[in-house]
Amino acid sequence: MTRNAIIIALFLIVGAAGACRSPLDVDTYRRVTLVNIDSVITTAGFIGAPGDSISAQVHGEQVVFATEVLRPAFHNGVRNAGYYFTVQATRYGLAGQDYEVMSLRMDNVRDTGTYAINAAYSAPKGIDSNEAPRYGASYSRKMGGFPELFQTGVNRSSGVLHIARIDRERGVLVGTFAFTGYSTEADTVIQVDRGVFRLQLQP
Repeated sequence: MTRNAIIIALFLIVGAAGACRSPLDVDTYRRVTLVNIDSVITTAGFIGAPGDSISAQVHGEQVVFATEVLRPAFHNGVRNAGYYFTVQATRYGLAGQDYEVMSLRMDNVRDTGTYAINAAYSAPKGIDSNEAPRYGASYSRKMGGFPELFQTGVNRSSGVLHIARIDRERGVLVGTFAFTGYSTEADTVIQVDRGVFRLQLQP
């Protein structure tokens, strides 16, 4: 066998061995494309869907709070042309008593725009249009251990609510939110971002 023939044979053997590798062993570049949330929530499909809806990314994991959505009647409505909202959306776990709850409060929303979260979440027993508007959020969970509550309106917390559209013809308001919630019990924070909501306007 000539020297060239040996080199060609070795090349074919190495190539064949490489071809037998599992495709799972091949390292490929992961490309993550973030969708512009505002462009999704202002579509007719999202605005026209029935009921209230809240979802958010909690510490990097997307959570849809769709099991149960509560809107207490005493702090949801219109006063002096301003919309007032309190909403709590819960997702229950498959095992035992596990749950996750996202809560939002918005006072005196009159137009689209960004509102700084300036208070803790609360659901007062009525609407006081003379009080300074409060915008608050909280995230609570029980995942096999003790309950945890992460709040805004306290040290090391911050956040924004963005009202993207108020569609009075369909009777719905849509927007986004993001906040850093602080747990006083655990002395730690949690990051909530890419949050979206669709809320029915109530007279």
